[in-house]
Amino acid sequence: MVLGDLGWWELKAPWEKARLKLLKKLSELDEGEYARELVNDIWRVYSDKILHSLKLSKIEYKMKDQRGWKATITDRMQNHVESQWRENMKRKAKLRTYVTIKDKLQLEPYLHFKNRLARISLARLRGGTSFLRIETGRYDK
Repeated sequence: MVLGDLGWWELKAPWEKARLKLLKKLSELDEGEYARELVNDIWRVYSDKILHSLKLSKIEYKMKDQRGWKATITDRMQNHVESQWRENMKRKAKLRTYVTIKDKLQLEPYLHFKNRLARISLARLRGGTSFLRIETGRYDK
């Protein structure tokens, strides 16, 4: 729930995005440079897995300029992380209502409220940890 309301990616996603940005820079180096040789050998295996998971081809990063490549991987990474996030939420029965409310991985407006108690109450309602009878009743048995 926290990742969804704050719009955060999992820790691995920014690292993979940075890796793909660096892959683009290193692939533009001249032939024979040591860093480019590393890209062709060592980095290729894991980078190819990331490209495949984002449904990107090896040729795409060569065809785009740096700005276009950054925009492409940001969009693809956002879509990939959102789909994984949605699947994880569907597996948790406690968050069945939250899944119907929240469909995009982005910062929620209620987090900007100045009133701390209002933020806490809304977060509890959204996450299924409120003091409502529907939540507390299951523990009275």
